[in-house]
Amino acid sequence: MLGKLQAAHVKGARSWAPTLALKAFTDRSLDIYLTTEDLTIAANAVRVAPHIAEACR
Repeated sequence: MLGKLQAAHVKGARSWAPTLALKAFTDRSLDIYLTTEDLTIAANAVRVAPHIAEACR
């Protein structure tokens, strides 16, 4: 996940808060980059049938 909070994104969850205040907070927010990979567990692997993979090329 990669992203920067913006006032419009937060407004839905905090509709009571003034947009100007939300903008002040989100302009100073910390950008966060999160990643995870659970492919080491066989149950989490995604398998694509060969005929489907070929059709996507």
